[in-house]
Parts: sequence; C-alpha cells; structure tokens
Amino acid sequence: MIFSRRKILWGVGYAGILIILWLSLAPLPDRALAVSGSDKLAHFAAWGGLSLWFMLLLRHRRQRQLLTWAFILLGGIVEILQSCTTYRNGDWLDFAANSSGILVAAWIWPMVAAWPPVARCFQLIPKKPTMRS
Repeated sequence: MIFSRRKILWGVGYAGILIILWLSLAPLPDRALAVSGSDKLAHFAAWGGLSLWFMLLLRHRRQRQLLTWAFILLGGIVEILQSCTTYRNGDWLDFAANSSGILVAAWIWPMVAAWPPVARCFQLIPKKPTMRS
C-alpha cells in the first residue's frame, strides 16, 4: 500500500498529539527539568509546533481558526486532567504557555507557509502542469 505524502504528514501530526498527551499525563522522572521555568518554554514550543504542523495541513482559514480553538481547549483539558492525578499538578501558567504557543503559530503561519521548502513539503504550491505532446 502506498501512502500519499499528505497522509504521512497527517499521521506524523496525530503521532505528535499522542506524544504530547503522553508526556503531559505520564509520571515525571525525579529530575524532569532542572532549570526553573524551562517547562514553560517546552510547553510553548510543543503546542506551538504541533499546531503549526496542523495549520500547514489545513486548506481553509476557518479550519485553522477551529484548530486554534480546539488546541487551546485541549491544552486546558490536559491541565485539568493533570490536576486530577496524584503525580502531576495542573498549572494555569502551563496553560498560558500552551495557548501562547498556539496563538503565535497561528500568527506566523502565513510566513512559514510562504517559505518555499515548507510549501513544497506540505504541497501548498500547486504542481506545474506538464507538457504532453
């Protein structure tokens, strides 16, 4: 079975969601992040990168807007679920870092999508018609 590039990109995105959920809800090792505040940067980068990935896959502005709100909601749900565990703590500053990453991704999406290597990879540039004799 041959998968199209877009199907593979979608699969990578779904794997990213599962990885973030697992990392957010699994017990932390004793020495998780030693630098104070570095977890906020990790939240910002992870959620921003994941949402940017999906924004590049979506074709319509309305879909990207819905995705933005859905990821913000998911980030909030994850923090609530963390507070329900005995080994993690929900943190509203983590939620703010998640949401900030998502909103920055929505803001920079047009610039990233216009970069030719990204546009080719995500097939944002229509293929040139071939000349057939």
